[in-house]
Amino acid sequence: MNVQTQKLLKKYGWDNSAISAYIKYLNKKLVGLSPSEAEVMIRDIYALTKQVGSRPYIILYGASKMPPIQKITLVLHHLGTKVDEFGFQHLNGSHTIFSEIPPHSEFFTMFRYDVLLSFPTKEGLNVNELGREIHLFRSYIDKQNIEFIRNNFSGENDYQKLLAYGRKFKLPFDYTTGANYHNRYMELFEYPHNMKVQVPKINTSKKRKLNNARMSEFIVDMDTGKFVSQWDTFKYGIDGKIDSNPDHYLPEELEGVANTESYNYGIPWGGYRDIPTLFRSSHRTLDINHPRDPEIRRKATRYWKSENDFERDEEASGRYLDIVKNEEVDYIAWMNIPADQKKDTYNEFIKYCGNSQKSNPGFAEFDKNKKNTKQL
Repeated sequence: MNVQTQKLLKKYGWDNSAISAYIKYLNKKLVGLSPSEAEVMIRDIYALTKQVGSRPYIILYGASKMPPIQKITLVLHHLGTKVDEFGFQHLNGSHTIFSEIPPHSEFFTMFRYDVLLSFPTKEGLNVNELGREIHLFRSYIDKQNIEFIRNNFSGENDYQKLLAYGRKFKLPFDYTTGANYHNRYMELFEYPHNMKVQVPKINTSKKRKLNNARMSEFIVDMDTGKFVSQWDTFKYGIDGKIDSNPDHYLPEELEGVANTESYNYGIPWGGYRDIPTLFRSSHRTLDINHPRDPEIRRKATRYWKSENDFERDEEASGRYLDIVKNEEVDYIAWMNIPADQKKDTYNEFIKYCGNSQKSNPGFAEFDKNKKNTKQL
């Protein structure tokens, strides 16, 4: 590698440890190549160092001896994050996000861990402006996740493509975490239309201390199989930038913004007890009690309200229960209910859960019990 390349890596903030690891990686790639082939390889691999999450970028990031908070700051600097007057974050840096990062990726897992180490107190991301930037940046991870699934897998809808992704990488999915805040409504709550899928269900990272359990999140419209996402709602100006002015959107246009997915820096508990001590309260401090959202999101949640959870022993109980709690079996059972029967069936499901030993055993168990009762 020539001196010019080393200077450029220094220019972009990498320390000597990162650059040394990069040189070692590059030299392995050059073995057996002719001078002309080596020249092309050097150029191509260097170009990938400017794509956040690519293999060369991971080599640099992973080998760096900088403190975690300095590393995550460097990532934001590379991407040129800037928050506008409406609290929306835009990217316009020297680097871009690598288009082939999968939702369970090593880079997102490393970044997640460094965010946790950088914001270890109960105040979480609320301690400073960097925390706010990190909070806003999660939406770009969501964008990458959605585009990766849509662009790389076949299926009749987004959900089928997501399942194809899981099969390819042999990843278990989680359906146990509540989707209440992703089933907001404008007028009258009848029953949930969306389910939450988190990837992967359990930690699949082979790197010590890293944990990718329930990291990436997808919200699926159960009727259409389509992802519910703010990224399908945003409008763009003539300059190609996202129009973040909330006044340019009607309330009824903002369902996707209100019910959008949200990448998890912390680990949601869901139906598991597998969270390491270091991550024990991380979902609350990093994901739930987060800094101020962009104004367009705040407008969306003013008009689109969430129903309170169903609590059988509470007088002020709401009517919300997750339809899907036990993977695809619940989803399939619900999809077999005719559309004109869903409202009444959901009301029966609420009554069933009120009398069940489990607060919510999942829709399939209720449906099976109902069919067995009819046969008696």
